Amino acid sequence: MANEFIARKGLIVSGSGHITGSLNIAGAQGLYGTTDPGANANYVYTFHSSSAFGNDLYFRNNTKLVQLDWLNKALNTGVLFGGVLSYSGSQIYISSGSGIIVDHGSDVYNYDQSTVTLVSWGDVTQSALYVTSSAATYVYMDATGTAYQQTSTFTLDQLHVALPLGKINHATQTAITSVGDQKYTAFEQSNQAFDFIRAFGPLKLNGLDISAQGGTLSFGVASGTSYALGAFYAQDKADISHYQSATVSTASMARVYQSGSTHVFDDNGGSYYTTVDVGQYNNTTTGTLSSVLPNQWTIQRVFYNALNGVCYVYYGQNLYTSLDAAVTNIATANFTESDFTKDSFIFLGYLVVRGNTTDLTDAQNKIVQSGLFRNTAGASGASIVTITLAGLSDVTITSPQTNDVLVYNGGWINSSTVASASFATTASYATTAGNVDYTNVTNKPTLVSASSQVSYTGLSDIPTGIVSSSTQVTSLLPAGTVSASSQVSYTGLSNVPVGIVSSSGQVSYTGLSNIPTGILSSSTQINALSDVSAAFATTASAATSITFTPVSASYAATASLLLGSVVSASYAQTASVGLVAKAVDIVSGSIGSNLTQYTGSFTGSLTGELIGTSSWATNAVTASFALNAGGGVSSGDSDQIILAVQIFS
Repeated sequence: MANEFIARKGLIVSGSGHITGSLNIAGAQGLYGTTDPGANANYVYTFHSSSAFGNDLYFRNNTKLVQLDWLNKALNTGVLFGGVLSYSGSQIYISSGSGIIVDHGSDVYNYDQSTVTLVSWGDVTQSALYVTSSAATYVYMDATGTAYQQTSTFTLDQLHVALPLGKINHATQTAITSVGDQKYTAFEQSNQAFDFIRAFGPLKLNGLDISAQGGTLSFGVASGTSYALGAFYAQDKADISHYQSATVSTASMARVYQSGSTHVFDDNGGSYYTTVDVGQYNNTTTGTLSSVLPNQWTIQRVFYNALNGVCYVYYGQNLYTSLDAAVTNIATANFTESDFTKDSFIFLGYLVVRGNTTDLTDAQNKIVQSGLFRNTAGASGASIVTITLAGLSDVTITSPQTNDVLVYNGGWINSSTVASASFATTASYATTAGNVDYTNVTNKPTLVSASSQVSYTGLSDIPTGIVSSSTQVTSLLPAGTVSASSQVSYTGLSNVPVGIVSSSGQVSYTGLSNIPTGILSSSTQINALSDVSAAFATTASAATSITFTPVSASYAATASLLLGSVVSASYAQTASVGLVAKAVDIVSGSIGSNLTQYTGSFTGSLTGELIGTSSWATNAVTASFALNAGGGVSSGDSDQIILAVQIFS
């Protein structure tokens, strides 16, 4: 062919040469340049040197130099294609494929050139080895293209020196039920990492705390660092995901609520708000805003545009009856974030506010700062992680001091005292030991509870001058001290008032005035009963009552005196026994064996034979025989007559 040059024995070009047009070279080619052509040239050359970089292929583009091994350093172990798992019965199938295993070396002090191993395999069929002995089988390719099975998940080392393919599931250990991929690919690894980062959304790395302004419903935002993947390219192309923002003293706010599947943004006509709307909440049933009562709380969320300082405040979607209830439910409250804020704005925290509050710093409100992560785990909201005791929702710490304790009083507060010693680890923390059983007290000293435990003579350091009895002070009493009546002679007293009566001997009855009438002071005032002789008794029926008095020997000198004369008044009943105090002498007849004595009272009439007549009485005993005729019968007593009665059978 015209203009064709063929070198069959080899071609050596010495010096400079230029080839224009196409150049096709078949077979192996060797480039043996040993010198960097330098800047202002475009070359591919090899470089051999004793330097740490050794032999390698370089690409020169004017001032830019690239070593091929540097490109290898960016490669990662992973599958290039194929390696799809499937199964049928107890058989495992692996489709043909290939991948690379990259070894970047482990010498941290010397330059290691990366070694890239290409691994290829054809279709593989294997019997599942662990169906009946394990819940799962893990399958991978080694550097030689050989498939292996194991019962444990892949180790970190295997993820670098082998090609994991996936997992065969047989949880019941009877049959394979499914397969699942667990591959790393050698490509798109950066994008895979980016996808993971985006799942968390923009992050608050430090600072950016919400601070309420006292007496108002406004708040500010502290300076801090935001992270949002690729969000700050225009600010710094070398660091496109970080941004340091300044302090915002009073935040501008847009208010956001959900209406159906969309969100409504209210930016006050572009002027933005500077206060939080605490009087309304997002009623998701109607998709509108509804009123919050004074005794209700809502949870509002704050998202921050770090570039312009504007905050997007989402209305709460639930109502709570107390501050504690609202704070406790932050993690479970209903919430759906708009993509508008999810992709690029930083989540700052929660505003837990009462419906009628006018001051965000009031104790009835609470600001809960967000942590590093945001509420992108789901519509239920974010979990709260706190690293301080005061960060807990039901704990309030005020001016803490050393040895303060945590006390529950409708909520947990710090206190320097406790109500009971049962709360204290040592008695030094208790204000009272009243709630401690004495038997539970340890290290008790020997206590004295009674004087019997003390021997006075065994006491030491007794102060002088202790008085224990009156004998010690007698000598100290002043002269003339009177301690008993025996020391006083009445006649020796002076200035005794006149008219003092100390005994009846000082009183003359006749000298008394205004004496009431009818007073009896002696028996002489009672007319003595006249002697009654037996002749006056006409019949025995005259007696209205009879007292049968048993006769005992004490009334008679001898038993024979019963029929004889009563020789002494001492043998007669006293006048107090009856109206007539007479001893009656029965002189005739004899006392039969059937004589019966009666004691007691009898009221009525007595019939029968008289024991003689008045003429039978040989001696009319006079009243002089009565020991005492002064006693009378009191009112209401029955008249009594003392008789000895013989009843003949």
